[in-house]
Amino acid sequence: MATYPFFPFYPADWISSPRIMCSTLAEQGAYIRLLSVCWLSGTCSIPDDDKKIATLSGLPEQELTFVRSMFTKHPTIEHALTNERLLLEWVKAQRISDSRSQAGKKSGKSRRTSVHHLIEQNKNKNRTLVGISQSQSQSQSELIKEEEKKGSAEGNIPAVAVKPPKRKVLRSICDDDKPNDKHFAYGQRLGVDVGPQWGQFVNYCLAHDKRYADFNAAFRNWLTNAPKFQGGQRHAMR
Repeated sequence: MATYPFFPFYPADWISSPRIMCSTLAEQGAYIRLLSVCWLSGTCSIPDDDKKIATLSGLPEQELTFVRSMFTKHPTIEHALTNERLLLEWVKAQRISDSRSQAGKKSGKSRRTSVHHLIEQNKNKNRTLVGISQSQSQSQSELIKEEEKKGSAEGNIPAVAVKPPKRKVLRSICDDDKPNDKHFAYGQRLGVDVGPQWGQFVNYCLAHDKRYADFNAAFRNWLTNAPKFQGGQRHAMR
């Protein structure tokens, strides 16, 4: 069962209670101690046994009249006691915890879906960019061949075919991009933890739609600058 680190305490209710004001300080301390044990039990209960109550409270068995009067039979657990007000607060805390847990699961699922959607979009963009680059290279090659044919037909000295420079294609980051052994070795020399840095690098690229021709080089530059963003240059690990 779930446990919660704290429970609500209302000083005005405590001071204004005639039963509390008529009890001794020892009885009040024992009562608070038993409330704490009850709250942390996982079921909001204490055992219905005078010897165990005496051990838990620190009072002798013959002095348990007051603290026993502050507890009643637990509604769902046999041979157990609970405090009615504390049980209401415990049920309320349980509902709040369950609600936050469900909200967290929905939020995490939404974030994972969003990141996956961005990665798929980037993959499609990369395919489009590669197709355009290949089409442009093919058009240039066909143009050169056509000029060579014209020169040969007219008896002119054919121009030397110049291979067009290979263009670097900028692309977005995708699932296939990963840090390699060189990155881990470089990060060790800089004193930088590569794993978290890679996660930050991926989030940065996705959030700002960053495109690089070489993600290995881009991440190496990121690692080079990482110590500056962590509060100053770190000494290289020896």
